[in-house]
Amino acid sequence: MADQKAESNQKGKTRDEILKSPMKSSLIESLYDAQVIDAHVRDEAISYVQPSLNWRYWIDKFLLFLGAALVLAGIIFFFAFNWEKMARSVKFGIIEAGIIACIAAVFIIGRQTLTGKVFLFCASVLIGVFLAVFGQIYQTGADSYEMFLAWALLIFGWVVISKFAPLWLFWLAIVNICIGLYWNQILIPGLKAYDDVMWLVLSLIDIIALVLYFLGRYRDIEWLKTDWYYRLIYGFILYYLSAGAIQYIVNELHSSVFLLLMFVVFGLISVWFFRFKVPDIVALTLAGFSFCVILLTQIGYYFFKGNHAQWIESLLAFLFGLVVIAVCSLVIYVLLKISRSIEKESSRREA
Repeated sequence: MADQKAESNQKGKTRDEILKSPMKSSLIESLYDAQVIDAHVRDEAISYVQPSLNWRYWIDKFLLFLGAALVLAGIIFFFAFNWEKMARSVKFGIIEAGIIACIAAVFIIGRQTLTGKVFLFCASVLIGVFLAVFGQIYQTGADSYEMFLAWALLIFGWVVISKFAPLWLFWLAIVNICIGLYWNQILIPGLKAYDDVMWLVLSLIDIIALVLYFLGRYRDIEWLKTDWYYRLIYGFILYYLSAGAIQYIVNELHSSVFLLLMFVVFGLISVWFFRFKVPDIVALTLAGFSFCVILLTQIGYYFFKGNHAQWIESLLAFLFGLVVIAVCSLVIYVLLKISRSIEKESSRREA
């Protein structure tokens, strides 16, 4: 009540009086809800005005996501455990009731709030559960990729209006799984020799998503100002390119050499970008780890290729262990130097 009176009293004050009056955490939240300030400014202001509330805010967010994840997991395992005992109408009724309840909560709470966005995320997950249950009950004979394709199409509208980075990332993961299943089940089933093309397609899709993310970020789209979002996409891109490069090294598939070259080119560009344009030691660490994996795979392939006497294999294993230590130590040393440089540059900018 005292905070509400303070906020109402603010309306009758002049601009100078408002600036001179003490800032309340409730007023900061009101400014954020009215979209006057963004989330970053809200967090900084709360941590400055009332530091003890900052950790409470993050715990509230963590418990909100944890609770949503546990509820969704409970629904999925409930179906798995009681599948044979439940009638069809009950199976569909529970899922549909959950979807309706989530959408109703979004309308009541508002999709601009974090809780509303989480409810929309839960509804999107339940759509996939509904499609999976439908496929199990009626045994349509459809391929697995069709379920993920329908899932991505059905929730796309919610993804667009949500303006919620986790839901966009979830949708991107569904698209990636759909393409992977379509490639292995329909396009080129059973031919592992063409997996490098699949890795290439998946990496290109995620590279496009990464570029679009940074374009939106530079246009000051508020909900895209989340570092972990692009880090996850970047990690997936490195995984796809590394998988293709390793396939070229181990299986000697000449068609995979393009992926190895793409890994090198993309790696150099991304390292430059995350070092000078958007300094991020986490992204650079992911690149360094991928470099270690590719280089050590190449060295290990030459070390253990062919048949050798047992004492030679033991010696090679010992030498390879030394090489692993040397390569990883070198990468860690370089990353530590870059991290110190980033911290110094950040301190100069703040000063």
